[in-house]
Amino acid sequence: MVENKHLLVSEGSLFNVQNETWNKEYAEDYKSIIKQKELLKIPFSHQSPQIFYRKSIVEHLKDFAAKKRLSHSCLHLAVYMLDVFMDNHSILPARLYLVANVCLLLA
Repeated sequence: MVENKHLLVSEGSLFNVQNETWNKEYAEDYKSIIKQKELLKIPFSHQSPQIFYRKSIVEHLKDFAAKKRLSHSCLHLAVYMLDVFMDNHSILPARLYLVANVCLLLA
């Protein structure tokens, strides 16, 4: 038996889970959980009173996220939070960028 320094357990161990069966089961569980989470998302109807400002605010978020090297997931979450918040609140135009930055900070 060749000893591998990178293995935490021996190849014959029950705890060595490098087979496809385990990966398929994990993938199915993961998909199921993601689907459940999607059903719990807060819906938004794009009925925000500030919808006309959305394009410039999203551009601002994209530029800022690129400067700070934030992930696409972080940016998408921030835009989603912004959409939901704008859909349910009337925000003064002068405060929209502040709200957008807070969404990015929370994401």
